[in-house]
Amino acid sequence: MLDIKYNKHLSSINVLIYGTSMKILKTFLFFIFLWLQYSLWFSKNGIFDYIRIYKIVISEEKYNNDLQIQNNKLIIEIKNLNNKINGIKKNKSN
Repeated sequence: MLDIKYNKHLSSINVLIYGTSMKILKTFLFFIFLWLQYSLWFSKNGIFDYIRIYKIVISEEKYNNDLQIQNNKLIIEIKNLNNKINGIKKNKSN
């Protein structure tokens, strides 16, 4: 009879210890998960930072493409002016 009471007492202590430690472990893991999610979404180099920088890069690429088109137009205009100057020089020499 004493042995049964002793075993019941040990099993209730084991449940109490392991149950409590599992609650602490679950809580700890949950807070780690929350911290990792916060780091992923809101910290520097997180997803929102990536989206913001990506939008800036897209607008800068569009601006660079517009400048490249403008540069190409200026290059064509310079070539046309050089051709006109060469034509005038040939006309004067003849």
